[in-house]
Amino acid sequence: ENGQECDIDFYVDFEFRSKLLQSAISVVFNEAVTKMVNAFESRADDLYGGAPTPSGAVSQRG
Repeated sequence: ENGQECDIDFYVDFEFRSKLLQSAISVVFNEAVTKMVNAFESRADDLYGGAPTPSGAVSQRG
């Protein structure tokens, strides 16, 4: 580590009244969040350079 690193905590929570809709949307939503995180990391790498983040850096809570 060179002192240039930082941790980013990105938390999104949502809930639908319909459990069926909740289940259906959660799959698509998780894919969307993964794409947002990947885009953020790519842009940060373009601007600042650096090593890639470890695999599995995106985690789901709840």
